[in-house]
Amino acid sequence: MVAGYEDPLEANVAAFRDGWFYPGDLGVMVSDTILSLRGRNDDLVNLGGLKVDCAALEEKLKSMVSAEDFCVTAVSKSDGTEQLCIAFVFDVGVTLQGMKEQVAPYLSASMGEIMMMKLDKIPRSEAGKVQRDLLHDLIENEIPASESPIHAPSSPI
Repeated sequence: MVAGYEDPLEANVAAFRDGWFYPGDLGVMVSDTILSLRGRNDDLVNLGGLKVDCAALEEKLKSMVSAEDFCVTAVSKSDGTEQLCIAFVFDVGVTLQGMKEQVAPYLSASMGEIMMMKLDKIPRSEAGKVQRDLLHDLIENEIPASESPIHAPSSPI
């Protein structure tokens, strides 16, 4: 039995409550004895009450985007709310405007303004999982002052 992580305190507060361990996995009981894991709680973004699963959105966009790599995440706006950000890695000759045009028809207006930007590399672990903390650092350092968000059309994915 484990009582908590050694460090940091924030991780303990998030993962251990009232003697229970909360790993952050999202699941659905499909029968009395079978739990189907559907993703991670930390992949969910709250956009003014609308919950968006970044991993699921990435999966839906995967076949529609001609980028070498991309990732959907959330960034904090100056008012403390979150907005979606899609970071792309793409070849010379491909433009950010072209990527925006590819993705826009598959986004929902209820998602609000969506920032899209080009990065040199999406930070990933050896297992290929996006390292979101490193990604957020990259995004904060790369956001150009002139970056204008895309306004998604009213038709959802």
